[in-house]
Amino acid sequence: MLDMSEVCGASGDIRAAMEDFHSCILQTGLITLPVPGEIFTWHNYSDNNRSLWKRLDRIMVNDQWLSRWPDSHYFSLMPHTSDHSPLILQGDASTHRQVNTTLLALIPKVQAPSTVAGFRPISCCNILYKAITKMLVQRTRLVLDLIISLTQNAFVPGRSIGDNILLAQELFTGYNQKQLPPRGPLKVDLRKAYDIVEWNFFLAALHLVGFLVIFIHWIEECVTTATFSICVNGSAYGFFMGARCLHKGDPMSAYFFVLIMEVLSLIFQQLIEKDSWFAYHWRCSQIRLFQLCFVDDILLFFKMEMQSVRLFWKGL
Repeated sequence: MLDMSEVCGASGDIRAAMEDFHSCILQTGLITLPVPGEIFTWHNYSDNNRSLWKRLDRIMVNDQWLSRWPDSHYFSLMPHTSDHSPLILQGDASTHRQVNTTLLALIPKVQAPSTVAGFRPISCCNILYKAITKMLVQRTRLVLDLIISLTQNAFVPGRSIGDNILLAQELFTGYNQKQLPPRGPLKVDLRKAYDIVEWNFFLAALHLVGFLVIFIHWIEECVTTATFSICVNGSAYGFFMGARCLHKGDPMSAYFFVLIMEVLSLIFQQLIEKDSWFAYHWRCSQIRLFQLCFVDDILLFFKMEMQSVRLFWKGL
């Protein structure tokens, strides 16, 4: 303790100990971080007149820490198994540059490649960054089944993409039979799908499905602070920021791309509900099925009419 304001209750003479502690802090050049709210971190759990509260715990940093994280602070929780209160350190929620640095190794897809298209990139992420994104993915997986429609089965726990494959095969059966009602499939292949996702649209999609603001901020820090270097002949070259998109090789990308595809599905659904001329595929009208998703590939099913084709074209 540094002064008597950090003691509440009857205590012995501790002035000499406080002077020694104060001298130690001056010699080490440490600074106590600000703490909002309750400052007492220890209690003797006495219910009578001998009840005593003290500030025995604090977080101290040096000048270098404050220059790097000027807004850092901490707060104390209620004690549980110990008579001391746990302390929670809060920073500025920013990601250090080296944590989110990815090394891109280019692996040749053909012999003697002459263009960039002849290479296959492999992303080598920082171990600490992988640990952070793994935590975000684990929390996201808990709610995917609640927010992703049944037409998407990839990367959703408890679902199998094989179900969509079997359903698609069933819907394609009998296309050579002219006596059946007119019907049409439309396959949408999103080339370089991860590269076309704009950050603003991605963050808006997270708000749309109901993620908490703080959780979205964590994801934003991971996505928008990514930096890259390219490994050529065993050496790293360049150091550049990502401009947009979800990055292949990032543990989060596949799961969040499923969310992006869900937004596209909602756009189609909204257009269908507003268009009284749209007609479902004759095998899908009862369950109102109009699409099956396979990550970045989409199969659209409808009655073969130009109005239905124009509707999907408008949604795309």
